[in-house]
Amino acid sequence: ILVWDKAGIDFAWWLKCKNHHGIYFISRPKDNMVFENGPACVYDAADPVNAGILADELVAPATHMRYVRRIKLLAAVESRIAWPGKPGAPVQPEIVPLTPEQTALAGKGRVIYGTLCAACHQPHGFGLDGLAPPLVDSEWVLGQPDIPARIILHGIAGAVKVGPRTWNLAMPPLPHLTDEEIAGTLTFLRREWDHTAPPVAPADITAVRARFKDRALPWTAAEMKGRKK
Repeated sequence: ILVWDKAGIDFAWWLKCKNHHGIYFISRPKDNMVFENGPACVYDAADPVNAGILADELVAPATHMRYVRRIKLLAAVESRIAWPGKPGAPVQPEIVPLTPEQTALAGKGRVIYGTLCAACHQPHGFGLDGLAPPLVDSEWVLGQPDIPARIILHGIAGAVKVGPRTWNLAMPPLPHLTDEEIAGTLTFLRREWDHTAPPVAPADITAVRARFKDRALPWTAAEMKGRKK
């Protein structure tokens, strides 16, 4: 391991060296003083990655372990993220753009969300502790569209697991919303905050409303668990 402070703060430089040598390390360019065995990443002042970094900007050996911890942290971060071209990264699903009609429907849904939903779930969609769970990346929002449709139509009560956390809550029903308004709200939620789930059509809500027309009580998570996939 060769120690140099730029690798401790510059992920792009660290990644370049890691990909070149296939190991995690930091480089000290001036005198290539070796603290642990391992190939060096040669300092190249002409490389744009090193712009503004002087070869004599060195780190004392005593700080070696602090930088090793940083590298381990960067390695942990890298294992959890993906980017186009990253080896082994999953193929991104094709996102079908919304039609003009679907876009207009989602626009109506945005207004409804801001009026009726944002006070609890918040404009950013991350919810409000003790009151409403997050909608961002929620499987309840992005899964089968009949699940959130049923929640809006009839409400939900009791323990609900959202991500790693279980919430005990009660959401009142909103049956006064039209099928178009519910479809617009769900389409908005399924495409907002970098979501890529398919849109919801008013006809989908009409079918759900008819299917459960005799439903009077709020849903429980256990009732819908088998459908939440």
